Amino acid sequence: KALQYLENNKIDMREDKIQWVITVPAIWSEEAKGMMKQWAHQAGVWSPSVPNQLLIALEPECASICMMFEMQDNKSGVEFKTGDCYMMMDLGAGTADMVCHEIIGPFEVREMIASFGGPWGSSYIDKDVEVIFETIFGQRNMKEFQVTHPKHYVKLLENIEKSKQRFFGNKKITGVSRIEIPYEFDQFMKDHIANDLEELVSNFEYLEESGFIYFFIYYFNNY
Repeated sequence: KALQYLENNKIDMREDKIQWVITVPAIWSEEAKGMMKQWAHQAGVWSPSVPNQLLIALEPECASICMMFEMQDNKSGVEFKTGDCYMMMDLGAGTADMVCHEIIGPFEVREMIASFGGPWGSSYIDKDVEVIFETIFGQRNMKEFQVTHPKHYVKLLENIEKSKQRFFGNKKITGVSRIEIPYEFDQFMKDHIANDLEELVSNFEYLEESGFIYFFIYYFNNY
């Protein structure tokens, strides 16, 4: 797409004059980076005959560079000085990656310790909510709903993600976080579960707290 953009905008650029940068999580092994490089070659992104045409960069290190540029334009006067140290945390959906750097000059840093991280991204919150759904409505019912109503299942996952974003955007420590339940999900579960859904949900306890799942009751009472 990048080459297509250059072509569409009449920008004359030889491919051997382009350096491609692919960012990867800090926790990736050298083997994983090598596979990414191989796949990029198979996709025609770079050629081994062109030196340094492809650079595999760690995502938190790229974020660190971005932060320096932003601080350079920061009118508040806050900036790093030579000798200052900082930790950059790149908290993504799948992974959390960290780097620790010392400023040694303009846009120059020294790595204090090796980049590190783990599979601690925010998508695991979504997975935990999905487990709650499976616990309440049953794994078989959830799987069947996914197969028979794929579009509405994806909509449910999107609503879980939106609810999570609203929750962390809310400055209140406590409160109600609602997840909008698709109508098709409600009807499907009513057809497949003999128990009263509202009672089933209200009796469910998560970590000995039942208020966690009040978002279901909101939907059933207001549909």
